Amino acid sequence: MKPSLFLLLLLFPLLVEAQDFSFTAFSEQSLQYNRTGMLILGTWALGNIGLAATQLPKSQGDVFYFHQMNLAWNVANLGLAGIGFLQASQGAEHTLAEVLGSQHFNEKVFLVNAALDLAYISTGFYLQEKGKNAIKHSDRLKGYGKAVILQGSFLLLFDGIMYGLHHVHGAELNRWLENAQIGLNHVSYSFYF
Repeated sequence: MKPSLFLLLLLFPLLVEAQDFSFTAFSEQSLQYNRTGMLILGTWALGNIGLAATQLPKSQGDVFYFHQMNLAWNVANLGLAGIGFLQASQGAEHTLAEVLGSQHFNEKVFLVNAALDLAYISTGFYLQEKGKNAIKHSDRLKGYGKAVILQGSFLLLFDGIMYGLHHVHGAELNRWLENAQIGLNHVSYSFYF
């Protein structure tokens, strides 16, 4: 047996072990992005809830409705952040199919959310404009409009950053996949030095 072939056979279990570790490490990094993101979203929500709760009783006019909408919006944000944090704390995926599915899901969710955030911002501007000419509920429309613009803008920034993190992180997986060859009866991986 040639020494190089013997060395390859000796190191093969280490290479396979390292490959499994790479999927786990990749997945764990994605989950860490999500946990951190949900902590940021939850902190934003708690701050908004606290501010709205203290300002709402002493506010009037459109400022009252601004705080009212921020309070309601951020109760929902806090719930979503809690659910998202719990999901991201369940553990890393280990198989190629699980990692690919999770990566695709993460990017898709944050991209779709960013599109929704643009709709929120547009709706906020619409409510403000409608409030300028409304005979009834002018203050409510203007206050809600300002709050929806604020919350939509924060979420657009948040979702854009989260999408960017996952997309850049996904490039690492794509580089690995470029070297993998999967067929009906085989899986192979090429190493380039």
